[in-house]
Amino acid sequence: MKTIAFFVVTLLCATFGFAGLKPESQADEVLDGLYDVGKDLKSFTADVKLNESDLISQDTWTRGGKVWYQQKEEGDPRMRV
Repeated sequence: MKTIAFFVVTLLCATFGFAGLKPESQADEVLDGLYDVGKDLKSFTADVKLNESDLISQDTWTRGGKVWYQQKEEGDPRMRV
């Protein structure tokens, strides 16, 4: 879940102009970037992929899909994954 969240944050920041985010960024830097990006964000869509593995059986699998975000009215956002 942490990987998915970082991916979405990275995508948002890269798409909307916050270039200072790196994988080793601290939580405060990530939150500041999200805040800056989210001020004027009205909607976005993205393709997402979740890679999972079983440590015992060594099986791996990938699930893919889309994520949608829309700010319908002030204070009425919706997100679907």
